[in-house]
Amino acid sequence: IGLVTANVLRALLRDERRVLTVSRVHLGTLVSGDTRLALDGVALSLPSIVGTGGATDVLLPALASVEMVALQHSAQVLKDAAATLA
Repeated sequence: IGLVTANVLRALLRDERRVLTVSRVHLGTLVSGDTRLALDGVALSLPSIVGTGGATDVLLPALASVEMVALQHSAQVLKDAAATLA
């Protein structure tokens, strides 16, 4: 955990704009090519460019359609679970 934290902090402080898989709350719809994922308000770990602005640009990996459906389902499960806590 310490090494990962140091890696993320180094990318932030030095504005390295490195691609790291980090968890963040996504806003809106993530679009990659023909793919649209409704991830608004869901925290998921996806590859993102990390620099002084934090985890900015999300890089959606190439996924098979069945994987996209599974990712969207996971996001919905997290949204539903969060709604029961409010």
